[in-house]
Amino acid sequence: SCVIEGDLTNAENDTEVSIFRKEGRVFRMVCNAQIMNGHFRLAVMTLSQQQELVLNSTYQNYNSSKEFWVAPGVCTTVIGKGNDAIDWTIENSTFDQKELNAIETFFNDRMPQVKQLQKKLDWFQSVMRDSLATDEKKKGVG
Repeated sequence: SCVIEGDLTNAENDTEVSIFRKEGRVFRMVCNAQIMNGHFRLAVMTLSQQQELVLNSTYQNYNSSKEFWVAPGVCTTVIGKGNDAIDWTIENSTFDQKELNAIETFFNDRMPQVKQLQKKLDWFQSVMRDSLATDEKKKGVG
């Protein structure tokens, strides 16, 4: 088995934290707990050397999920702010979790650039739409 401990700031006490395991095409809940004073602790029976699980947080009918990796005997730490699991950081010593965190960091570091490019693309698309609409009106189409 492995232990998953959470230390969160600004998380509501009635936030439910659940762990799901994929079994074929279905996700099955294997354990759950409620956050109390920013903390939770879960114990999960692991089926193999290393496996992927899903951490889900539920607060006021809002669900948020994040995948992570565990291994037998490896303690996993969850840190972050608020009730949204997608914003939490999950750390442990498994190779796949370290790789997943590195990929997440890579993309998060570039997110401001992506958002800026998206704004430029949105502007360009609106200019093109307006231009096409003007051309169609001149031609008497539409």
